[in-house]
Amino acid sequence: MSTTAYWVKSNHQMVDVGGQSHIFYIIQNPTLFGLSKDDVETCYKKHNEKLYLEGKARVELIKRATQSGWIRVRKYNKYWSIQFDQYKKRKAVIHYFVKWAVSEKKVMSQYDPLVLVGFDDNYCESIETKTFLKTR
Repeated sequence: MSTTAYWVKSNHQMVDVGGQSHIFYIIQNPTLFGLSKDDVETCYKKHNEKLYLEGKARVELIKRATQSGWIRVRKYNKYWSIQFDQYKKRKAVIHYFVKWAVSEKKVMSQYDPLVLVGFDDNYCESIETKTFLKTR
């Protein structure tokens, strides 16, 4: 079953989260993201949150995943959110994913809005998919 939520690391590492949340996928597969089960549990304890809760621990773990090279992609009602650590480091993979999502997977339209957010470099841009593909 196809969803509109992905973890992307390279042209060869695109993971459809299968209807699960991004944090659920990290918790179930921590080593894929450069984490251990203990890292995940310690993070939740640090924030005094229950495992799987979508709170501060979730944000921290998603940021840590992006620092390991992963890109978080989610389709919301009217736009696609693409989160990463630094745009300059990830722009080629982001471009590859968007092109794949439009041309091959056909889950994204050339007119869909993209919201690009970099955690470490504070990059933020809203751009139409077609424009993004032409200018990158």
